[in-house]
Amino acid sequence: MAAPAPPSSGSRSRYRVGFRTVQLAMILGVLLTTFLAVGSAAFAYARLAVRDLADEVLIQGVERVDLRVREVLDVAVAHGEISRRLLVDGRVAPDDAATMLRWFTPVLQAEPRFQYISFANERGEYWHVARADGDRVGIQEIRLYPSGHRWQREWDLVDGERHLVREVPDPPYDPRRRPYYAAARDAGKPTWTDSYVLQREAGHHALGVSRAIPLYQLGALVGVITVDVDLMSLSDYLRAVPLGHTGFAFLLEETASGRRVVAHPGLDQVSRPSAQDPFVIETIPASESPDPRVRAFTALVPTDLTTAGSALVPVRLTVDGRQYFGAWRRVGGDDAPPWVLCAMIPVSDVMGRVDQMTRTMAFVGSLGILIALLLGLYVARALTTTLAELEAEMRGIARFDLSPRLLAESPIGIRELDGMRSATDQMKRGLRSFGRYVPTELVRQLVVSGFEARLGASRVEITVVLADIAGFTTLVESNPPEFVLDALSEYLTEMNQAILGTQGTVCQYLGDAVQAFWGAPVRQKSHALRACRAALEMRERTRQLGVKAVAQGERPLNTRFGVCTGQALVGNIGAPDRFNYGCVGAPVSGAAWLEGLNKVYGTSILIADTTATLVRKHLVTRPVDWVLMPGHSDAVLVHELVGLPGEVSDEVKAGLDHYRNGLDAMHRGRFDDAAASFGQARAALGDGDGPCRLMLEFLETRARRAT
Repeated sequence: MAAPAPPSSGSRSRYRVGFRTVQLAMILGVLLTTFLAVGSAAFAYARLAVRDLADEVLIQGVERVDLRVREVLDVAVAHGEISRRLLVDGRVAPDDAATMLRWFTPVLQAEPRFQYISFANERGEYWHVARADGDRVGIQEIRLYPSGHRWQREWDLVDGERHLVREVPDPPYDPRRRPYYAAARDAGKPTWTDSYVLQREAGHHALGVSRAIPLYQLGALVGVITVDVDLMSLSDYLRAVPLGHTGFAFLLEETASGRRVVAHPGLDQVSRPSAQDPFVIETIPASESPDPRVRAFTALVPTDLTTAGSALVPVRLTVDGRQYFGAWRRVGGDDAPPWVLCAMIPVSDVMGRVDQMTRTMAFVGSLGILIALLLGLYVARALTTTLAELEAEMRGIARFDLSPRLLAESPIGIRELDGMRSATDQMKRGLRSFGRYVPTELVRQLVVSGFEARLGASRVEITVVLADIAGFTTLVESNPPEFVLDALSEYLTEMNQAILGTQGTVCQYLGDAVQAFWGAPVRQKSHALRACRAALEMRERTRQLGVKAVAQGERPLNTRFGVCTGQALVGNIGAPDRFNYGCVGAPVSGAAWLEGLNKVYGTSILIADTTATLVRKHLVTRPVDWVLMPGHSDAVLVHELVGLPGEVSDEVKAGLDHYRNGLDAMHRGRFDDAAASFGQARAALGDGDGPCRLMLEFLETRARRAT
């Protein structure tokens, strides 16, 4: 029979257009989107270029600061080395204080960044020149006389003339106990000290660092030369050379007690009055810096810099809602102190113009998107009216709902959509016809599945349960077929619900027997526990059916269960043109064997040792006996599944413990102890306990044969 022609066009779709017209509308949308994407990419590249510019600013800034730091340090290194060579070459004797001071004085006056130049020897003698207020130079000398007394004299040098300021007999100051002396002596080579406050009068102080040079003669330490450098000049330099508009650099020092800021554009960031004594000035740990930017940056610098090279390391940070580009690196040079150069510049300093342009383009782009959106909404609404109806029809077909229904025409008259509507209606008519030749439920399953089944299986660990009704043959022979079918249907329904309630898979119904497994097709870590709980639930449902049967004057059903865990082949098994989803392997035969073994021991649920190992922490079980399983050369331990922990009384649990003791004693050959334990178990579990009865009968028979 030919399919009826589609209904004629209504007033809403007098003019029809091809799908190409719709494509043009989509292309327009794509063009708008492309315009926005290209514009966004252009601005992204602009931001990257500006970021590169920021990196270049940071690199140049760090390089300038590093050169200045190296200049200050190199001057101290050079003058310290010259002084050492004068002493080593014998041009100045180590105990010639007058000559040494005449050398130190012009050096100090020529280099304004030096604060002290000194020499101390192993005898405790000491002399230095120091920078005082203005252009005044202070001279100090501590000499040791043959009498053993030490004498300290201090002078002011004014216009080349010395003026004695004071004399101190036996002064307490011993240069050999000073940190700089110990550092040079321990290092055995020129070294840098940690930064410290050079002068500690309130209102006048200087943060500095000492270059300590040990002097050796004939392999023995003679003394230590120091050149003390004023670090405030570095802070002045950092203040005079900002990065960008508001960026800045600072200098961190790594010490055994932590990090400190040794140079910063703000002088109040490197030292402060002591909390105990406001007249005492102390350095500021970086973690306590008044500048939150310093604290945030310091947290990004690794604590271990032993492997850090001299390469610049970029960082990004946000402080008080403001974003910064930053970079750090160690001060260059093999003979530099453990300092870290840090530089940071606000993102707004370099990204302000780009952000402004981005906001302008975002406004223009948003306006374009709005226009495109309005156009797209019009077209989409027209298209989705028909597409939504087609989707509803397809979903109905997926549910095998083939009821006849006339679909509306496309609102904007698209020929291809109307063709899809007609094809959908024809497909429904064809499926309805197909349903008259094949059972409807089978067709529904094929349609809903969405894929074609194929032969194949994989090896998976599963747990198999086999449930079988005891005496079912007698029940069939002694009752009408209708009664048997009704009872079996009710029983199988209850068993199926218990299996599905624990996410099990019914493999097959073998008359009155039910075979199910857990662990496939969906992998389950607790497949053994699920299977055992299902067996307990099936036993309980069977008991409830039995209570109902007794109340109706009928014989109750008695079901036995076998549960076995192991590796099996699971998948589609059969012939290419007909197969079932099932399993084959050791756990299948093991479950069947265990189910039959219930007859011997008078139990209802027997489980394999592999299963008991997986569930014994969650369920109450007991080992029943060592039994030789068909196909095995060694006996295997068989267990009984007793119940859930909360449903088994303490008396029963005690009886199970006695049974375990008896089984262990019998296994070890202590048969008298075994008989006693089994007797205690029967007293707790009742005379009807099958395993106890069987074990006691075995022991009695053995005892009779022994006599």
